[in-house]
Amino acid sequence: MNFNNHKKSILIGLTAFIIGGLCVYLYHGHEYEYNLNFSQDRFTDEYEFISPLLECDSFESKELNSFDEGIYESASLLMENGSIDDLSYYFRDLNNGVWVGLNEEEEFAPASLMKLPLMISYLKQSEDDPSVLKQSYTFNIEDDNYGKQNIVPEELMSIGIPYTVEDLIFRMIAYSDNSALRILLKNSGTFGLRVFNDLSIELPEDQSNEDFMSVRTYSKFFRILYNGSYLNFANSDEALRILSNTQHKDGIVSGVPEDIVVAHKFGERENNGIIQLHDCGIVYHPDKPYVLCIMTRGSDINKMSSAISYLSEYTYKEVSNSFK
Repeated sequence: MNFNNHKKSILIGLTAFIIGGLCVYLYHGHEYEYNLNFSQDRFTDEYEFISPLLECDSFESKELNSFDEGIYESASLLMENGSIDDLSYYFRDLNNGVWVGLNEEEEFAPASLMKLPLMISYLKQSEDDPSVLKQSYTFNIEDDNYGKQNIVPEELMSIGIPYTVEDLIFRMIAYSDNSALRILLKNSGTFGLRVFNDLSIELPEDQSNEDFMSVRTYSKFFRILYNGSYLNFANSDEALRILSNTQHKDGIVSGVPEDIVVAHKFGERENNGIIQLHDCGIVYHPDKPYVLCIMTRGSDINKMSSAISYLSEYTYKEVSNSFK
């Protein structure tokens, strides 16, 4: 991939829905010139992981040229030293909507990243029928899908034991448990893909096409959770709490200080010797929480994981330096 032929983006996106003087995020962004910024009031009293937007105003902000150039140079270096073959990067400031992207529209195979929208769909269904989360299903031998995981969950389910939907969701996200995913998919009925329809995210008609998700599109799932704009506030907060318990501590997590909370989901796929490794989530920087989504292709999963960690560390330092 020649980075000189790919688009680099510095844009500000803000999705606003104004009701009675309130400015509330919806699902899709509207792009503005990047010399704008926004002040905001958020509802934060009762919840740990979400920060619903209540009111906003605009004012001038400094440009992000150095940030954008640094990401471009870092990605180019990682490509040159053989750490990765392809890379997409997307950063979005959750306080003001500023975003920086590199190849942010390139599509990858989401793999286990798809577990997040399934969780969101179950939680959305529970708002209509709370009993959904209390239903239990027995783990049977035909549900065992652990043999197809390169990153094996730290805690496996036991054959013949019933598990509630709540427990299966936690295992699917925190442990990236493929067996829990299989049970939830099997019992999701027609609502399993609800969130894709509601957010107008198209899935490929040809199921053999694995590469259909971009970093920019995937970031929508984290934005609607953080802003409490799709699920109710309690479910949005619970979803991010589960994501903050993700077992995978490489990638984005290893690039930030140990005391920083990261609510994230990783995904990995290997097909014909080509590995894809992705990590996307919210980094709860004390001054400026942000979404970071990185997707990669390559042949060495350890180098790819290190590349994601490197970009995560660079991003955190850039965000921190903006407050000095």
